[in-house]
Amino acid sequence: MARETVLVTGASSGIGRSIASELPQRGHRVIAAMRDPAGKNAQAAAALKAGGCAVVDIDVTRDDSVARGVAKALAETGGIDVLVNCAGIMWLGVGEAFGLGQFDTVMQTNLYGPFRMMKAVLPGMRARGSGLIIAVSSIAGRIVTPGSGLYSASKFALEALTEAMRYETAALGIDCVIVEPGPFRTQLKANGMPAENSAVAAAYGPLAELQKLMPARMAKHLEAPGVTTDPHAVAELICRLIDMPAGTRPLRSTVGLDMGVAELNRVVAPFQHDYLAAMGLEACETVAARKK
Repeated sequence: MARETVLVTGASSGIGRSIASELPQRGHRVIAAMRDPAGKNAQAAAALKAGGCAVVDIDVTRDDSVARGVAKALAETGGIDVLVNCAGIMWLGVGEAFGLGQFDTVMQTNLYGPFRMMKAVLPGMRARGSGLIIAVSSIAGRIVTPGSGLYSASKFALEALTEAMRYETAALGIDCVIVEPGPFRTQLKANGMPAENSAVAAAYGPLAELQKLMPARMAKHLEAPGVTTDPHAVAELICRLIDMPAGTRPLRSTVGLDMGVAELNRVVAPFQHDYLAAMGLEACETVAARKK
């Protein structure tokens, strides 16, 4: 197993922290990115440092913060082999009741943030002729429920962006893949903000309360044999993807309760291949060998 330098965003909590904690145990060099590691996230930063990570201050919603943080990471490591785009927020509720500013906040974190990070690391990957970008999406990036409009829109878009960049960068020796977790035990949903217009939400009757009821409805599925809600399972998958040779990694991987998304991915894949072939672009599915 090669020792890779891995930059993980959203490392202060949840799945991101689990990934950043696991990778040093597998021999990788980890740069854990988070907001305010000297302030509100000081405890998380200290724990990750004790576990072998370096920590860098990055707010993925700000151009200057991304540029400064990635520059610092590059100066300390000499290059980023793997980017794990994991920073994200989940705001649930009736779509009409959210303001445009709230929608922008979700997109800034879940879509524009990963795009900023990709643009920051790609020049170095292109120069070396190798690299791996992993987008942590969600099964909500493929299927939708009432109340998930903002979140699913951001994840559907993240998947489209990452898939397109996979085809664009493959000839350069760079691999882009998508991980789709189901429900896991994190604070992602609990940290969400309510829609700003409660009167509009109330006009939707029972749907206004649906997101409060969803945990109970999901519980029976999460209790099924073989289903895990431990975020460590996502970290394990990330480790496996990093260890796989370039060109052998699947475009999409589900983990946890996938509600049929793995089967959806399997069915759709041939149509995507045929579309590329019809456009004479099937070569974009093959990652080029690493430069010598």
